[in-house]
Amino acid sequence: MTIGIYVRFSKTPFAFNEFNPEILNGLKWMYLNKFDSYKTYTEFVENELTDMSERTELNRMIYDAEKGLIDAVFVSDIRIFSPISVKALQAIISLQELGMNVYNTNGYIKADEKNIKLFKMQFEENWERINDISKGIDFGG
Repeated sequence: MTIGIYVRFSKTPFAFNEFNPEILNGLKWMYLNKFDSYKTYTEFVENELTDMSERTELNRMIYDAEKGLIDAVFVSDIRIFSPISVKALQAIISLQELGMNVYNTNGYIKADEKNIKLFKMQFEENWERINDISKGIDFGG
């Protein structure tokens, strides 16, 4: 079974000759949980507000999940998808809908009907909250 290990950077791009603790965590988790291979998806995220469709490695991982090239996803912390909770939920839902369990160092988010509905509900509530907050903002346009 193949695990997709997702890693991202927000400050400076990772140099290939440097030690990467997130990938090491993923490899340790892989061996402890009897996965026999892995693919890494390393991404540099300069702006958290960038649309998820522009996140190349995240989308490559979702594509690989669609094609059956990976069996599950590991991210050492869910906030690595995005510290913005709505965007993290969006990534998790996209993977869950493909049947991908999302594992992290503290456990996993199972891709079942109940969890997908729960995350979608949280996602929608967060967007409603953001919409309500932003109604009074003057965007100068």
